[in-house]
Amino acid sequence: MIHSKTKRIVALGALGLALWTSPLTMASETPNWSLVGGANISALVGNTQGGSDIGVHVGGKYDISLTDHSGVDISFLYSIKNSTLSSGSQTLKLHTTHCEIPIVYRYNFPSGIEITGGGYASYLLSSTISLNSLSVDISSDFNNLDYGAMAGIAYKTGNWNLGISYQLGLADVTKDGLIDKYSNIMLTAAYTLN
Repeated sequence: MIHSKTKRIVALGALGLALWTSPLTMASETPNWSLVGGANISALVGNTQGGSDIGVHVGGKYDISLTDHSGVDISFLYSIKNSTLSSGSQTLKLHTTHCEIPIVYRYNFPSGIEITGGGYASYLLSSTISLNSLSVDISSDFNNLDYGAMAGIAYKTGNWNLGISYQLGLADVTKDGLIDKYSNIMLTAAYTLN
């Protein structure tokens, strides 16, 4: 029997594939595939006031041109969001991994500057909390689905695209009855393959 988390990951991947191959993408004049990677500077905010910590994101992006100056970008990312939490005099490290699909509208200026805005959906793959060398799986204390709004700015030159974006979590990610959401800054480099 297939584990329910595996079924959800496959379903999320199928949704991403369906979006990439939808009639909207077929109408695109110049579809572009890109490899994406970068750093996350994330924190859990709300009732749990955590400090920020660094993680990474890697994956792929499909750029759908709508006009000469605008388009839609759909990314499929493996994302690590870390945060620090204080417990008395000790600092705990929260480590979460996600399968994430950001979808943003992009406007391109002739100078190479791009601005983006949209949203993301994310599925929790794992969550651990650690102190020194001791690490405990706390995935059952977290909601599997996260979603939110995002905006950013980037510079495109040749096949390279360098950008910064901010993700504001809108979903409560913890099951403790308190409201806790992700706040994440993404520093991203993308390389267009075609």
